[in-house]
Amino acid sequence: MPKTTVVAKTTTVQPKTTVAAKTTTVQPKTTVLSTVSTIATTQPNPVCADCYPDVSDILILMDCSNAQEADAFENQKNAVIQLTSNWNHMKRVSAACYSSALDQFAPYSSLNSNNDLALLINAQNLQQSAPDLSKYNI
Repeated sequence: MPKTTVVAKTTTVQPKTTVAAKTTTVQPKTTVLSTVSTIATTQPNPVCADCYPDVSDILILMDCSNAQEADAFENQKNAVIQLTSNWNHMKRVSAACYSSALDQFAPYSSLNSNNDLALLINAQNLQQSAPDLSKYNI
């Protein structure tokens, strides 16, 4: 009898290994966008931001001549007091009366408040001369 050789094929099977991937859930971020509007101007920055009226020297010239009635003169004084009632930085304000002469009763830098100006205006009297500005270089 012939000799029979059986060759057996062996297969080694490795056990299955499963590796779970690590997962991370990323939450969406909410971003708030804000819009800022900027207004560009061609005006220079004011020298005095809180000056009212704007920065300037102001001369208040009142007619104190006898060309008007006494009640018109009182109305003029009241109008100037009302006009200047909310002004600030009064060092820039000067006041004068004219008739046949010019009387500067509040020189520049002499006033500390609009109340100072009101007191000086109320102290002015109607002059007994006609208005004459021809001799002044105004």
